[in-house]
Amino acid sequence: TRLYIFPAVIIKAVVTETHEYLVVKGTVDPAYHDAVYLMFYGGLFALLFLHVTWFLILLRIGWTLVSKGETHDYSEHKSGESNKKDS
Repeated sequence: TRLYIFPAVIIKAVVTETHEYLVVKGTVDPAYHDAVYLMFYGGLFALLFLHVTWFLILLRIGWTLVSKGETHDYSEHKSGESNKKDS
């Protein structure tokens, strides 16, 4: 649901309706809106990128679990891990 509702509903509404509600119908200065909206939209799209990244990581973990029947740590290898293999 995060990969559909967040971009299709929330980001679409923010991108298409903020100017109308804040500047046209509201009391926000147009210069202030123009100065801030790119940073705000950038944050929303960065959050969308993180949602997609997390989803792909979870798919990768699930695929490994289903196909191999074993769990695997996809984080960076810890220094203590090499000591366990050597002994």
